Amino acid sequence: MPDNVTYDFSGKVVLVTGAARGQGRAHALAFARSGADVAICDIAEQVHSIDYPLASAEELETTADEIRGHGVRCLAVAADVRDDAAVGALTDDVVSELGRLDVLVNNAGVNAIHSVEEMPLEVWNDVLAINLSGVYHCSRHAARAMKTAGGGRIISTGSVNTALSMPMNAAYTAAKHGVLGLTRAMAIDLAPHAINVNLVSPGLVNTALLACAEAPHVPEDFFDRLLRVGGQVSLFTDDVVPLEPAVVSHAVLWLASDAAAFVTGAEIRVDAGFSVS
Repeated sequence: MPDNVTYDFSGKVVLVTGAARGQGRAHALAFARSGADVAICDIAEQVHSIDYPLASAEELETTADEIRGHGVRCLAVAADVRDDAAVGALTDDVVSELGRLDVLVNNAGVNAIHSVEEMPLEVWNDVLAINLSGVYHCSRHAARAMKTAGGGRIISTGSVNTALSMPMNAAYTAAKHGVLGLTRAMAIDLAPHAINVNLVSPGLVNTALLACAEAPHVPEDFFDRLLRVGGQVSLFTDDVVPLEPAVVSHAVLWLASDAAAFVTGAEIRVDAGFSVS
């Protein structure tokens, strides 16, 4: 975080999914630096339908060690957000081990580039199950724990794909559009329990997910096609430079803070203007 932007999450417990690396890792470490105890989960194994390597158990443990290095507690669990029972057990473990659950960051997500008519059904099912159903599973179990604690915050990871689509990106787009609708619906249902529900939608971010475009079946001009549909990646520069994950963490921590006490059902785009260009 910038030196002039600080948060104090001392006494709070935060759960970040998909936290072994990338955006999830950045968010988890930002909360740890701000004093929160942090639980992290990741599938920590490969999903057959996904064309790039997913995070490993070793990466999950390395991130956990880095979190503990900030003098806070950390619970690291290998969990598949597609499995509702596993998510329920994870939430129970967080409350049992760390005492409560105040903030959930739904970050687990994957992408796969396929034309709609050639996309294997397994890809469609897995992308929707991880990126949309996984958010529902984690949120509903977290909401139960937060109701007991008197309130909380649920923050999910969207995408510029909540506002537009990309070539060969039907499953990801459908999932991210769905997460926006789910966010708004949950905000209405959970407001009486003092639970805020919001969405942070990043643009192009420098994470391993970008490797989905390197699969052998993806056309060499994929990014050229993407720019023709989506416009300029950043309004601040003509260069195609992905954002760093820590940039997105600023919005996540703000939504989890007291400064955003009356923000719910909102989508905050951290995309350098990509979705409006």
